[in-house]
Amino acid sequence: MFHFEQFAPFRREVQACGADEARGGSCGVLERLTAALRPYGWRPSDEPPVITLPWPGSFVRPLDSGWAAVLTVTRYTRDEIDLASWRRGMREVLDIESAVIHPGAEVLAAQLGRWPALDLDVAPPFGGPGEAEALRQLSGSPDHERAVAEIVAYARDVVVPAAGDAGLDRWMAVYAELGRDDPRLLAWEVPLMLLAHGRGDEAIERVGTALRDPQLATAELAAFADRIAQLVRSGQPLPSDGAVLAERAAEHARRVRPNAAGGS
Repeated sequence: MFHFEQFAPFRREVQACGADEARGGSCGVLERLTAALRPYGWRPSDEPPVITLPWPGSFVRPLDSGWAAVLTVTRYTRDEIDLASWRRGMREVLDIESAVIHPGAEVLAAQLGRWPALDLDVAPPFGGPGEAEALRQLSGSPDHERAVAEIVAYARDVVVPAAGDAGLDRWMAVYAELGRDDPRLLAWEVPLMLLAHGRGDEAIERVGTALRDPQLATAELAAFADRIAQLVRSGQPLPSDGAVLAERAAEHARRVRPNAAGGS
């Protein structure tokens, strides 16, 4: 599953794409990709309404089911040695990740102080079977038109059809399995998803069960349980303003790069 922290070191390079494009550089692949994805219902994740954590190179496509597909394209360069010539050089890499998220659960997680990590992998990796890492390498003089065409085809023909099968039952089955190795998922993420689907009483029961486990019970989890119970018993509509997701992403950016926000 994709986690934002893994790509934080590359944010500076992605954000510098405007200047790079002006010099005829290779960042233009992201701008071209944005335009090419729009006709198929994709938009940058920071465009309103925000439904997941927004960051450069991330695109979302709402689905009829109420869920949404996410495509994340990270561009960076790395130092490599050509084994044929033994020459050292820089290779441009596009890292492609896809997932499915539930917008309501994303907003709810951020509203309750949790880092939204409720995504579900449904599509095979970019590049097809046999590639353990969904990595497409472009070296020398990259063919950006080909790269954009391949990524759009992957989003249209692979990610969206696979995402159509996503739903609460499938998500619960996957997270029940993941919870065998990490019971914290059952204590935190599962109640959030249940609450986002209107199953508040079950969410209270799940987090209550976790609190009876000495290995999971913490003051933080108890406070989380209280907030869920208050939401359920209030009878008020669940939070739906995605602005809180943008705030969480900005907070994270400030922690990773303290000088990036509002100053030198």
